[in-house]
Amino acid sequence: MEQQGASAPTAWLAQRLRGRLRYSPRLSRLVTSIDLFAAELDARSRLSGTAADGRPVAWADTATTLLEAARAAANERRLDDGWDYLHGAQRQAMSVLTRSEATGLALALQQECASKLVGWRRRAAADTLRRVTAALAEPTGADERAPVEVATLLTHVQRTLHENSHNAYVRLRLVGQRLVLATVLLALVLVGLGGLAAADVLADTAFDRVVVLRRPGVYATIALLGMLGALLSFSIGAMASGADRRIYELATGRFTATAARVLVGAAAALVVAVAVQSDVVGLNPEWLLVLAVAAGFSERLVKRIIESLSADAEKPAESARPASAPAGPEAGPEGTG
Repeated sequence: MEQQGASAPTAWLAQRLRGRLRYSPRLSRLVTSIDLFAAELDARSRLSGTAADGRPVAWADTATTLLEAARAAANERRLDDGWDYLHGAQRQAMSVLTRSEATGLALALQQECASKLVGWRRRAAADTLRRVTAALAEPTGADERAPVEVATLLTHVQRTLHENSHNAYVRLRLVGQRLVLATVLLALVLVGLGGLAAADVLADTAFDRVVVLRRPGVYATIALLGMLGALLSFSIGAMASGADRRIYELATGRFTATAARVLVGAAAALVVAVAVQSDVVGLNPEWLLVLAVAAGFSERLVKRIIESLSADAEKPAESARPASAPAGPEAGPEGTG
């Protein structure tokens, strides 16, 4: 009866979660990880036995409590808290590793620390893993329980990795918030420029040859071609490097990053079009449509054009400096003689 009562909340939470999983890959991954570790925790608890009073040993009791907290956090869509609870439960289970499991985990953590950690965290993790390797060097049975010192040191290294991943995720969240603001402002600027083009405010000015800012059709065409170039660049980059990036890097701000990339492509194409039609760069105006796609595809093209304009803008100021007048013959004093 106690087991049925204890499993009822878990079943209720699982039932409520099923309808949400299809709409959130991040939530689905968290719930799957919780379910997988729950099975592992049950197996390890059976192998480790029970305490003298028949209750689960301390580590198993703590891990179970953390696992239930992870399920509750997932049900409330507090994904960050859910991962923290799950990682805490997983670290509790490291206290009953066998020597062979501890050796394999130490090797894996060594590679992961070298790949993800920097600075003092990397040095501290490397020193700790060296102590683990030395402690495991004594020849004993592979199925023997790893020493308490080894389990404690491995737990410290794993906690360092979890904290580093959490910090990286928080930084991505903060960058994502700034990206949202920049995307909204860029969209407003593009809409404003489109309104100016529709009103033809440059008709009676010295910039009347900049057609892209005078005709809404040309403005929209250049902007769309820039978006096309940006989407080509984004798609090629996603196919080439998407598998090498971490999951939270792909999941954080994925919609905002795509929208920002498209708007940047449109803005870059408009900048190039204005530069070409203003005759401030030596590019063939007949290639303007192709240049718009290229500007959206490659930010380096726009950067080179802007740097070139900046360098050219500084040249007249340097050449305008008055040169020293050649010294003429000195006139003698008047009235001499």
